[in-house]
Amino acid sequence: RLLTAVVRERGDYPLLIRARNDFGTAEKRLTLKIGEKIALTPPLGWTSWNAYTQDVNRERIEASARAIVESGLAAHGYSYVNIDSSWQGERDEKTKALQPNEKFPDMGGLVARIHGRGLKAGIYSTPMVIAWGSDESRLYRGGTGYPLDPADYHDYFGGCGKVGYEQADAAQFAAWGFDWLKYDWPTTDVVHSQRMREALDATGRDIVLQLCTQCKVKDAAEYAKVSSLVRGTPDTKDEWSYLLKGEPPRALFKGADDWLDHVRPGFWYDLDMLALGTMRCWRTEHAAKPGEPPPASFSNCLTRIERESHFAWWAIIPSPLFLSCDVTCLDDETRRLVTNEELLEINQDYPAVPATFDDFANGTRRIWKRTLSDGRRVLGFFNLGDSAWPVRHPLDGRFAVRDVLRR
Repeated sequence: RLLTAVVRERGDYPLLIRARNDFGTAEKRLTLKIGEKIALTPPLGWTSWNAYTQDVNRERIEASARAIVESGLAAHGYSYVNIDSSWQGERDEKTKALQPNEKFPDMGGLVARIHGRGLKAGIYSTPMVIAWGSDESRLYRGGTGYPLDPADYHDYFGGCGKVGYEQADAAQFAAWGFDWLKYDWPTTDVVHSQRMREALDATGRDIVLQLCTQCKVKDAAEYAKVSSLVRGTPDTKDEWSYLLKGEPPRALFKGADDWLDHVRPGFWYDLDMLALGTMRCWRTEHAAKPGEPPPASFSNCLTRIERESHFAWWAIIPSPLFLSCDVTCLDDETRRLVTNEELLEINQDYPAVPATFDDFANGTRRIWKRTLSDGRRVLGFFNLGDSAWPVRHPLDGRFAVRDVLRR
């Protein structure tokens, strides 16, 4: 059931929710915090890139939104449906705002239907002339970002200009009803981040700003003033050695290490999309139609233990949790893992105190440690090496212990 209300004054509003069915009753006390800060817990959702790459279209977004509700993901907090790159067309001659291509004939109507399912909608953009994940000859004649700036130039994607389209684009995103903007360019500089934040704020709409992909920890304090999520690691991939070792600048698994002192409610380090489920990205074949079983070659390449380790690591830090698989064909094992209520409770604990860690054996063994708001302690033992690890409990005293993976 979808409940709506209007709050006319800022403040904290306590809310008690009770549920009852044949199995018993449960209740949860929540606090609605109405104010300047948004994304007070790590956002959960789905994004289109790994699932469909350039084959994204209106039909696939609508089918994914429907599947998120029908699979139970929405009931577990996965609330964002984000359209990644390849939606862009030409700029409006009068407003200069970027318009969708032929794959998205009614962007405002699409967003309204996503909202009608009780979900939120996100979109992708860039200050570059050509967006990551785009093919200039295929999609873009007019370009997606700034007039070319030779002082800040990428051989293929162009550069960021002195005068951009932030105001026009932000106004268009807000008019369509979007709740999230993924803003993506190689330099991920503070100046262009500030410009877009100011443009989004001027619309009067709460819009989460995600910055990627080469955010620098030295600028963390400045990023925190304008954005809710930052990322400085490569894209995920369902290959264990890739997740573990990664590419420069840092291995994906350890990409958040230097950022933990800056993580707090409203500002999160994003380890990128979860490499779970069936995905078109990194595959040569075209994606299956929504609702059809994916080709066998789309099967996830991680083992069960690798998938559990990947999801638990992201959850404990805590990192935002975004699926990017074909959710219209979500397998039961992945669904059970990503809806593990105890891991999600750890991830969503408020106010979040980020995890700390101890490394052993040259970083191949790690213990994550985190204290939740109710005093419970979370311990995550990760053996990233090839040999057995006899573990000694790192806390003194006697404890009741629960294995949240096995429930």
